[in-house]
Amino acid sequence: MSEIFLGRTKEIDKFTQAIDSLTISEVSSQPYIFLYYGNSGIGKTTLLKKLNAVAEDRLKGNLNTIFLDWDKELYRISNLQARYNIQPTTVLEVIYNSFYRADKANYFDNYVATKNSWEEAKQKINQALESQLENEAIQELIPLGADGIAQLIKEDKYNSEEEEFQVAREFVESHLNSIEQGIYQNPENNLVGALSSGITKLAKEKPLIIFIDTYEIVEKAECDYILRQAIKKSNGPIVWVIAGRANLADSGWKNQGAKDALLAALHEKEQDADVIAVAIKLLGIFDNSIAVQELVSFLQHQDRFVRQAAARELGKLVKYEADREKVFDLAVEPLIQMMRNDAISNVRNTALEALAAIYEQQDFLKNKSPQSIKLQRALWREKDKNKFTEYVINSLIRDREQQQSSLVNIDNLPELISNLNDSKVEIRESSIDLIAKKITADKQVDNSVIQLLIGFLKKSNEDADVRVAAVEAVKEIGACSKDIIDTLIDTLNFEKESDRYLRQTAAEVLGKLAVRNNSSLKDSVRKKIADALNKAAREDVISNVRNTAQESLSDIFNQTGSEVAKRYLQKINREPLEPLKIKEVGRIIYILNNRDNIDERIKAIQALSQIKSFKSVSTLKQTLSEQEPDICAAAADALGIIRNPNVLKDLLAKVKNKNNPQYYKDRIAREAVVRAIGDLELTSQQLDKQQAVEILIDIWRNDAISNVRDAVEVTMGEIYRRNQHPDAYKALKRYPDYDNNEKQSKYNGMYTEEYYNLFFTQIESNYNH
Repeated sequence: MSEIFLGRTKEIDKFTQAIDSLTISEVSSQPYIFLYYGNSGIGKTTLLKKLNAVAEDRLKGNLNTIFLDWDKELYRISNLQARYNIQPTTVLEVIYNSFYRADKANYFDNYVATKNSWEEAKQKINQALESQLENEAIQELIPLGADGIAQLIKEDKYNSEEEEFQVAREFVESHLNSIEQGIYQNPENNLVGALSSGITKLAKEKPLIIFIDTYEIVEKAECDYILRQAIKKSNGPIVWVIAGRANLADSGWKNQGAKDALLAALHEKEQDADVIAVAIKLLGIFDNSIAVQELVSFLQHQDRFVRQAAARELGKLVKYEADREKVFDLAVEPLIQMMRNDAISNVRNTALEALAAIYEQQDFLKNKSPQSIKLQRALWREKDKNKFTEYVINSLIRDREQQQSSLVNIDNLPELISNLNDSKVEIRESSIDLIAKKITADKQVDNSVIQLLIGFLKKSNEDADVRVAAVEAVKEIGACSKDIIDTLIDTLNFEKESDRYLRQTAAEVLGKLAVRNNSSLKDSVRKKIADALNKAAREDVISNVRNTAQESLSDIFNQTGSEVAKRYLQKINREPLEPLKIKEVGRIIYILNNRDNIDERIKAIQALSQIKSFKSVSTLKQTLSEQEPDICAAAADALGIIRNPNVLKDLLAKVKNKNNPQYYKDRIAREAVVRAIGDLELTSQQLDKQQAVEILIDIWRNDAISNVRDAVEVTMGEIYRRNQHPDAYKALKRYPDYDNNEKQSKYNGMYTEEYYNLFFTQIESNYNH
């Protein structure tokens, strides 16, 4: 809360000083502006009324005052009813009407004339449209009408080659002269100038105080900007007193030119992803200047930094009353999908934070959003992550208890089963949970019910949370059959199942079934479970799934002694092997090429790394192309130890471009390749020839596996340490997670004067050569 609400005396004293100065002729022509902000109910309206009374008493008739309460205007003017559709011209009209009702209309003849010119221009366009209904060239313009055409021209100025834009512009130019076009296409700029001149005239006769209350109703960017222009263009002894929920001093439009430049950058075709991400972030300075729908579209961008920036801004936009309903209607569902299934954990966390911010604002909605239940269910699943405020946690618990008590309160199994056909997702989900609890309590497993639950899991068009509930029910009941295991293995396969909660839960349950039923499972079934968990632990794009799969493998090994699980864990953890005691290259290569045992072949690769001959390097390069990922990872490790720079191209081929046939799908193999590149003795010229830094940066930005991204960070540091490559330096300044205190401390040394001198000296030296 702002310090201005700690007491009233200070506010009244400052206000009194300002109005006293209004009567001094030497006073500056710049207006005074008082901003009062804070949550609803803290007394902003009361304070404004008190200040109004102070002013009237102080100047005793030598004063003009206008009191505009947007909350009251909301019910006076129909255009204000749909808040997110409020236009700047409506804001100006409301301000003019406030002066009109105060019998000051005679000061605003210029405003009225400008408004009439605008209306006449629109009428000309509408008449032209009506007279050309059969004209095929303008068929797409007819439904838009005059207002829609003007909006089209304004919004599409960044896509000026679009055919519809060209047709609209030519149509307007053919029916309006240049002056009419200026008023028609930019009415708010013309009207605000005319309105401000009237305010200035009035203030020159008597000091003027304009009180504006409940400003949050019209604080959307375009409207906020036009009011700021009115303040800026009005001169004389004027005091503006504005009360709202947001701190407008921090969040206002700082510079229209900067805003236009950022929007232009945002809409440029084939724009660099870094530029888009930064533009989205900086446009946040201009309040809600990016439309909600446009931000939602950026949630699908291929670059993770763009997706993250868009999610973050949506979390901020919901705080603006004008955009709140749109955020709920348009952004909740895609943000939930991002939180659940985006491959990058940083993006998932940002989406989660945005959803929590949206959830905090739901009590301010005029009508309950249909997205509220989805939002509550999505956040409930993440409640243990310590990312929520106490308010959100308490609200989630409250809403969950209400939902559970009102939806399903039945202790009869047939009735619970009948609820599985209910159209409401939350009823089906809660019913499955209660079915599992009842079967467990009664200790009577009904196979038909189990098959019903497995049937829900198999239905790919069923809601993901209902399917997750089915998996958790199987876990609670403890049922195990070939059909259950096969279905869970299919569910764990990321190439078949897109929802990460389903895959994560399947990984957990498979581990528990393998442990509980170890003695009754066939060896082939135990191996099938271990194979599926190993694949998920190595290749799934979501770290939560990988970690859960690896934990399940560990449980299987620790509690059953499974040799298969043990072997997989050794490979995942890259546990060292006993070295070969053979030194002769020919014998080592023979073992590598002719043995079936993977461990023996890895030992041979490790032995080659110590010989460092041309033949060793040639053999290892060939080995990179094998199908077995552990062999490939060992070969990459060995090449990194040898450090021969001539293998750079071969290594890069394994990690660049997912569609490349040579690309390693296995994350352990990719990580080994990236680390090996960092070990090579490379010059800047060799790096640039293969575009190595550029490829590594793309991996750092967008590889789904955090271990691989972390490996790029280490490699980039090695590249910079060896030759101070400028692009490596830029990447190290831009991409590490500086919110992590440990990482921030690690990089602090990079930005000392000594480090800068070393960096620029090396660049100058490279340039001169």
